[in-house]
Amino acid sequence: MNSISFGARGLAALVLCLHGLHVSAETSAARLLDVGARQSTLPVPLGTVSKDVASWQLSHRPTSLSATTNQPVQLQAWASEGQAMQLNGQQGYLGQLRVALTDTHNPRDQSQLLLPIPVAVTDRSGAVIETAEITQLGRWQNVPVSAPHITDGPFAVRVAVGETQQFDALALPVTHPDLELWLEPASPVGWGIGTGTLNARVGDIDQPAGLALSVQVSGALAADEILLGPDGTGSIPLRSGFSSGQVSATLAGARARPLQIVYRSPWLLFIAALAGGLAGAHLSRWGRRNRQSATMVGGMAAGAATLVFAAVPWSARIAGFPELAVLVLATAAAWLGITAWQWPGWYELRYHPRTMQLIDWINRLHDKLQRSTRPT
Repeated sequence: MNSISFGARGLAALVLCLHGLHVSAETSAARLLDVGARQSTLPVPLGTVSKDVASWQLSHRPTSLSATTNQPVQLQAWASEGQAMQLNGQQGYLGQLRVALTDTHNPRDQSQLLLPIPVAVTDRSGAVIETAEITQLGRWQNVPVSAPHITDGPFAVRVAVGETQQFDALALPVTHPDLELWLEPASPVGWGIGTGTLNARVGDIDQPAGLALSVQVSGALAADEILLGPDGTGSIPLRSGFSSGQVSATLAGARARPLQIVYRSPWLLFIAALAGGLAGAHLSRWGRRNRQSATMVGGMAAGAATLVFAAVPWSARIAGFPELAVLVLATAAAWLGITAWQWPGWYELRYHPRTMQLIDWINRLHDKLQRSTRPT
């Protein structure tokens, strides 16, 4: 019995081989690689694809053995959009391509195949993305497709069904993530004085936590990437620049709409700082008696207030009113500085014997350095 079964299988394989040679002779005029598949109406068994989904009749016509009749069958390969390519966290873009086979003489046949038909999906460069096998006629088979990043437009793949080196070029739709950028405040003070927060939000994406949004900006950033949280948002501090510009961001090939940044001129801030410093210095009785010295103290307080506003990170929170903030800081710095200088304890410290010895040592060191640098 085993010998009879073995003989039947051998005879079927021989018939299939001869049939394959006949088919290959008919299609000896091989087409070039990257031939675009012909978009076509699917036969009845596969007609569950909606009208808005593209389907293609592939150029491949492999042969196999039907499990029902144990006879060779001529097959037609089909492909259809399964799932659009969508960014999925650290895995990159994921999608699906659906592939099926039908009997050219009996499209309604849904029998099993004794010899599975291999399927290979590659990218445009020829790198293999996924392989699969079709074992039944008239049924769609999902083939997963992945890509680390996709720039613009649909994702081009090449599909080969059967033992062939001929590939059909297909295009899968891509759902790019929705990238949104905004700056708080919208217009920081320029010249490196003002600070702000660059925020990003990413939509149409699965598992965004841990993804890094690459950022290029006209100004100084604490980092060139924004790490996204589980809700798809992230932020980094920004230091203003000398000229206005724009912010651009990319994520796995997708680009955000450029964000225009206009830095505010700092002249009004300088005037507010100087006004606050002079006002604080002349509020004291000592300032009213010593106007020239008070003016000098007010200028120093204005500079100190501007530096504090530029250096302290919390300045970004009040950056919507920078001139008012600097005005208050300069006024307080000048008034407190003069008040503290008039504290009697400073006079005691100034004329303390130890302090006088230190001042005398500094003066002698200065004189010595001057004598050593004089030409002989």
